[in-house]
Amino acid sequence: LLREGRLDARTGVKHGPSDFGRLAAAFDAMVERLQTDDRALRRANRALRMISAANRELLRASTESELLAAACRVAIAVGRYRLAWVGFAEHDERKSIRIAAHHGFEQGYLEILDVTWSDTERGRGPAGTAVRTGRPAVVRSIATDPSFGPWREQAIKRGYASAIALPLRFDGEMLGALTLCAGEPDAFDEREITLLSEMADDLAFGIIHQRLRLKHERAEEALTRLAYFDALTGLPNRVHLREKVDKAIEQAKPRGDPLALLRFDIDRFHDIQDGLGYTRADRLLKEVASRLRGVVAPDETVARVGEDEFAVWLPGADESHAITVARKLLDAVHESFGVTGLLVDIQASVGIALFPRHGAAADALLLRADIAAHQAKQAGTGFAVYAGATDQETPERLALISELRRAIESDRLLLHYQPKVALRSQKVSGAEALVRWPHAAKGMIPPSQFIPLAEHSGLIKPLAYWVLRQALRQVSAWREAGFELPVSVNLSARNLRDPELVDKINALLLASSVDPGLLKLEITESTLMEDPARSRDVLRRLKDMGIEISIDDFGTGYSSLNYLATLPVDALKIDRSFIVNMASSATHMAIVATSISLARTLELKVVAEGVDTAEQANLLRLLKCDEIQGYFYSPPLPANECKDWCEKFASRSAGSPVST
Repeated sequence: LLREGRLDARTGVKHGPSDFGRLAAAFDAMVERLQTDDRALRRANRALRMISAANRELLRASTESELLAAACRVAIAVGRYRLAWVGFAEHDERKSIRIAAHHGFEQGYLEILDVTWSDTERGRGPAGTAVRTGRPAVVRSIATDPSFGPWREQAIKRGYASAIALPLRFDGEMLGALTLCAGEPDAFDEREITLLSEMADDLAFGIIHQRLRLKHERAEEALTRLAYFDALTGLPNRVHLREKVDKAIEQAKPRGDPLALLRFDIDRFHDIQDGLGYTRADRLLKEVASRLRGVVAPDETVARVGEDEFAVWLPGADESHAITVARKLLDAVHESFGVTGLLVDIQASVGIALFPRHGAAADALLLRADIAAHQAKQAGTGFAVYAGATDQETPERLALISELRRAIESDRLLLHYQPKVALRSQKVSGAEALVRWPHAAKGMIPPSQFIPLAEHSGLIKPLAYWVLRQALRQVSAWREAGFELPVSVNLSARNLRDPELVDKINALLLASSVDPGLLKLEITESTLMEDPARSRDVLRRLKDMGIEISIDDFGTGYSSLNYLATLPVDALKIDRSFIVNMASSATHMAIVATSISLARTLELKVVAEGVDTAEQANLLRLLKCDEIQGYFYSPPLPANECKDWCEKFASRSAGSPVST
């Protein structure tokens, strides 16, 4: 009636067709606008529901693959898209995009996709463009968009009409893209693109989170593996064996069941090592471990407890059975070993300790089995049962060894940190981590008393790893608090001979997320001279990791200049005995001056320890020593006090001593 221009019964006004045509057109436009707004609202709501569902999956997923699969499922189930897939940007020559997950109506489409993120025909599609540009790439009509040419025919067969690729990036790193294909053309408006981009950002965050979690899990697994198993042979190590033995003893005590622990030592192993070289010697050790495993019963345990030392745990064994196994162990290594074309003969000694006759704890049995092995070696009998006490195992000493082990395992030791100061800049350049043992009954036991005890008992290995772990945790905690300080840790000769050392330190660095440049290792000159070739090899591997190496107690080890020049070290640390007397002894002054001059020639840094007076500090400044450490500046301090001292020192205009 409006278009025909009939009388408006309500108003009595006669309208012409043109007037009503304009009104109808306006009405049609309004309806279309409302329909468009309704579609936009529905799309926005769909995207919001997808974000919500995807974030729930982000929290639930336990692996990266689960997260990606869930995100694609959400896009199909909630977003009602026809296909969803995630591709990761590879950095190969083709700049390929690797498909990691997908869901929806696919029917082999992704197998023929062959997409890249290079600026080529197969890289100009939505996924390649999103990765290359870092921005969402929208194909509003697959049927007409020229960028979709390589895939158009196969996409249309599967009912794809439009597509969008959303870049997956986190903290500047481009990971890949999330691609969605819809069954209708022009399926993505600006509001929906914005919301989908938020979902992609959340997904990228989830991917990075899963990768970091996996990295830390692997680091923890590596630490656990290194903590309980020998890296070379795969056998249980001393820590694992001790726990097993102590547990078995506790179970055997009520019934009085017999138990035996055997110590198997290879005679003159260092001579064999010098003759074969480290690689062949390691192969020999692996073969020895294999033969020893072949001798014992399934419920008996072979462990590697030292470089050339093994232990065999025999639950339920009396002396007679222990002697039988000892003979089998010696017979197992009697036949020559073939090592890369060479025939090698070895001799060994076996010591036997029995529970409860020779001890009621793993440490006591290990020590007494070791003594018995030495007795067998001296007597040339092949094996020996522990025959009695020595001056190395008084009850007090054995008790202290056991207490030290428990202190290490239960974190009842402390680390103090003594700052180092660079003389030229008068800035704190680092700190040395020094272990302390607060004993419940004996008070603070000095390191000079318990470090040799740890060396003799074999506890120096877990002690060194405890110090390294705690020091790296502290460095990490300081860094999170906005305070960065390199920390030095001391290693002993036994630590350098530990085949797990380098891998263990690497695992500790990964677990703590500490830059290797913030860890410094100090190794005494005498330690380096015990086995020069092995020391050089271990130091080179540590140096390649980015760790700074210092020769500690320099001047006391009598190393040759030729050997010193070949070491991959960064600094010489002059022994405190020379520093203390340099002001009153011309000889000690000459030693200090010569050491500094030598270091300059070798392009090494010089650190002086034990600097307690202003006179010593001034003399070292005149001699152009690089760093000093001692009570003149600060004693060793607990971690929080060390941080406070360093910050206070940094705020002073001159590097004079800071009160503590």
